[in-house]
Amino acid sequence: MIAIVTYVGVGLGALLAAWGFFHQLIVGAAVTLVKDLEDNSARLLVMSWVAQGAFMTFLGLLPAALLLLYGPLVPAVGAVLFLCAMALLFLSGHVLVTGYATHIKPIRIGALIEFVYGIYLLTVLILL
Repeated sequence: MIAIVTYVGVGLGALLAAWGFFHQLIVGAAVTLVKDLEDNSARLLVMSWVAQGAFMTFLGLLPAALLLLYGPLVPAVGAVLFLCAMALLFLSGHVLVTGYATHIKPIRIGALIEFVYGIYLLTVLILL
């Protein structure tokens, strides 16, 4: 049971990390989707996309690495999983509140992955 929990957590974390990296790679295309963007606004958009992608990559890799190296039963790992789950749910909730339907598809997919991984981490903490 613990091995399944660990490997599913590592897999979801790797998926989120890969999506965060992808999020950083497509930032140029995202800027071109917005019409009539001033230079300063384009820079701000690029910075926010790169920061969100880096945050997603970090929140995918940190829990996955800790689960793989130490397992879900170590108290310090539980604390990190809880904080990462709260951050993931906060970030996905932010996308939901700011207009999920109006965001472009990569943001919606990322928010869905964040939400699923956040709920998974909380479920692991509650059930173990």
